[in-house]
Amino acid sequence: MTNNVAEYYGLIAALDYAQSNHINALRIESDSELLVKQMRGQYKVKSGDLKPLSSARRKMSQSFALFRIEHVYREQNAKPTRLRMKR
Repeated sequence: MTNNVAEYYGLIAALDYAQSNHINALRIESDSELLVKQMRGQYKVKSGDLKPLSSARRKMSQSFALFRIEHVYREQNAKPTRLRMKR
C-alpha cells in the first residue's frame, strides 16, 4: 500500500465516522497536498489504486451539509487541542 492509498483510507474512515455519528458539517485538515487537491478537483486522479477510493470519498463528502478540506504543512499537522463537533 502506498502512502497515498493510506491517506485515502484515513479520509474515508473519517467520513464514515462522521456519517455514522450524524455530523453534518466537517472540516478536514491534511498534510497530503495530493489528497487535498484531488478532493478539490485541482488534480486529476490518475492512479488506478486511487480511482475507486476517490469515487467513494466524493460520494461520501457530498452527503454533508458543509464539507471543507484544507492543506496544512506537515509541521502544522498536530493533534488539535480542542475538537468541536456539531450535530
